Amino acid sequence: MEIELKFALSPQRQRNLEKLLGKLARTMSGPVRRHLITQYFDFADRALLAAGFSLRVRQSDGEYVQTLKSLAGEGGAALARFEREWTLMRNRLDVTRLAGTPISRLMAARREAPIRLAFTTDVTRVTYMLALEDDAIVEVAVDNGHVRSGENAQAIHEVEFELKAGSPAALYRFAAAFHEARPLAISADSKAMRGYRLAAGRGFEAGKAKDLVLPRNVTVAEGFRRILGNGIAQFVTNLPFCSTDDPEPLHQARVAVRRIRSALTWFGPYLEPEAAARFEDTLKRFGRILGEARDRDVFVRELADEKTEDRQNGTWLEMVVPPIEAERRAAYRGVQTLINSGEPTAFILALAGWAESGLWLRPDSELNHLPDMKLTIVVPDMLDKLASKASKRGRHLKDRSLGELHSLRKTLKKLRYCTEYSETLYKHKRVKRYQERAKELLEVLGALNDTVGADTLLDTLNTKDATLTPGIGLISRVSIANREEALKRLPKVWKAFAAEKPFWA
Repeated sequence: MEIELKFALSPQRQRNLEKLLGKLARTMSGPVRRHLITQYFDFADRALLAAGFSLRVRQSDGEYVQTLKSLAGEGGAALARFEREWTLMRNRLDVTRLAGTPISRLMAARREAPIRLAFTTDVTRVTYMLALEDDAIVEVAVDNGHVRSGENAQAIHEVEFELKAGSPAALYRFAAAFHEARPLAISADSKAMRGYRLAAGRGFEAGKAKDLVLPRNVTVAEGFRRILGNGIAQFVTNLPFCSTDDPEPLHQARVAVRRIRSALTWFGPYLEPEAAARFEDTLKRFGRILGEARDRDVFVRELADEKTEDRQNGTWLEMVVPPIEAERRAAYRGVQTLINSGEPTAFILALAGWAESGLWLRPDSELNHLPDMKLTIVVPDMLDKLASKASKRGRHLKDRSLGELHSLRKTLKKLRYCTEYSETLYKHKRVKRYQERAKELLEVLGALNDTVGADTLLDTLNTKDATLTPGIGLISRVSIANREEALKRLPKVWKAFAAEKPFWA
């Protein structure tokens, strides 16, 4: 099992690297330079990719190593991934070595199917071995080269920090110090995934949060680390690919921000308050920046739908497209400024390192035993607090303002995410039934929130150009109808949710 952090690092920022590493490490060996030519193999239908593994043969200095490696792994910013290697006598894949591995059944079922070369990477790697002050050992690998499939190629310029000994917290501290001296862009995009996309001629596909499987005996400390890491991994995966070409990566990055905030809220009574508040403030700001772009994405999508349905007034609606698209692109420029600033990388390294170090625990002698307790002991009380807050905000629903309903929606979202975090600790059917009721309610509240967002954007456009008024009026009419329909449905779905017995009770 390897634990590593990966960052994009341009050749310009690689200059004088040895001098910087010497300042950050107690002792250092290297550099060691190697030329690595790696062939990746799969079946025609990409069965290994679907199973979540890469299979490769790497050639370096006359030696050949076959590796089976998981494409995803546990953890957050730093991935802990399955890896198994075999030394070969020649540059040829040996599938017999795969017996007893996680893909042995898949290989046996496809015994007659040909496995073929999918793509190749050609990289010059320079490695340094560092001994840090806290007795951790970290290998720094700087890679420059390309991944190739047929006539298509893509450049590779990155640096990896792999923990060889010591704690993950030490790895994060080292990476944070490096980032402060020479800004990095954290990445979860492996060479294998870039190669698969290149071979398929596709761009990046947004990644939803990975299923989180917590064992029933998981401790509070381990549960907190893994829950927080689940949201961090989703954020790191999607943020670098936010662009106007595809709104889904931004949507998933925003969901990740909400999931992380939900985790901090859920564990809030046990967290060191000052650090937790600072992380929360940063996440709120990230959420606002991503949210502005997301709101405009939703508006553009709904505007396109309305143009399709109302062809008679299509000309009026078409006039609204250029200004709202300008608003959308301006919002995405704000997102890109955030990405380029390096702040998300610094934030993720600080947050993940905080969770790994144990500094997250509130300094209270009564909580000293908490990290080693089973998470199942404290989960019911933690979920009760969120559910109680949602219940309070859902009372007298007909008298609630749109702002109050939005507050209910935010609380319910946190509750839903936290039920997802803890669902493997309880009976599956009861959890799913509760989550389905919450999802139905959130869909109605989300429809209401979309109309509020649309009204805000329409007001902005109307003050800028009076010639847009007819189109804005048409859109406003649809928004009002959608709001009335959502308000009509709301009492029924709230009643169904409120009647559902909590699965943790």
